[in-house]
Amino acid sequence: MTKTLQDLGAERAVLAGLFAYGLESYIEISDVLDYNSFANQSNQIIYKCIEKVFTNEAEIDVATFLSAAENIGFSEFFKDKRELTYIKSLMDFPIKKDNVIYFAAQVKKFELGRKIKSLANKISFDADQIKGDENVDEIISIIENPIVEFLKEDDSKTKPEKIGEGV
Repeated sequence: MTKTLQDLGAERAVLAGLFAYGLESYIEISDVLDYNSFANQSNQIIYKCIEKVFTNEAEIDVATFLSAAENIGFSEFFKDKRELTYIKSLMDFPIKKDNVIYFAAQVKKFELGRKIKSLANKISFDADQIKGDENVDEIISIIENPIVEFLKEDDSKTKPEKIGEGV
């Protein structure tokens, strides 16, 4: 059995913080998270809708949230009573403002873990394709290229370098 890399409690806390503290909390976490940061599909959609509300510089409430959902094509999703109940529970979920960024960091760590796991699976699959007629550079690139691409996604200002350059 494989472990799912997610923390649904942290995801819920982030969304609850966005409902509770609005644009200020969104600005604080928007550089760290996007909808792909959430493992749960429902939470991804909710984040997209919240993002739409704040992009329009509106205050968030049920009406603006549902309007945003309709504008981006998710109105059918929220016709499910369970989803509306979940939204209302997020709006009532108690969270301290200073904890929103903490939980956003938790969500980001799990996102990175999922990306690493996916990268490792790709490298493993590509390594299984080795036939024996490749040169050493081609074999090293099986691991090196995906890692370099992964590091390019990093927000740091340092430029990644190929570790096998000139070997």
